[in-house]
Amino acid sequence: MNKQEFLRRCETVWDKGVDRGIFSLMLSWLDFVLRYEHTMFSPGQGQGEILWTFLESERERIGAPYTSKTLANDKEGYKLQEIASILAHPCQQCAEDLQAWHTRFAFCSHTKPVVGKEGQ
Repeated sequence: MNKQEFLRRCETVWDKGVDRGIFSLMLSWLDFVLRYEHTMFSPGQGQGEILWTFLESERERIGAPYTSKTLANDKEGYKLQEIASILAHPCQQCAEDLQAWHTRFAFCSHTKPVVGKEGQ
């Protein structure tokens, strides 16, 4: 992917609708994963309290356990997955298509690249 292709993918993300709130949630999700990895792989240096606080905030955000707002029903969470999928999609044509099912690479009929292959 070159700079122009990346910027066109960013345009797709923009056109799908984003705001600072969604990027703040993305930051929290990524921070959680890094702290979880640190807790799991750095003996004696746990981040348990911070992890638990995040999980509680997520539980409150999605309304658990009183809702079925999980996976695709979590609009904010699914938006994060969609943003990442647009940016990582193996096919530039799909990545720029507002109607594409970005989170499901297998539905791309343009190319069948090997996921994870260098240069994609």
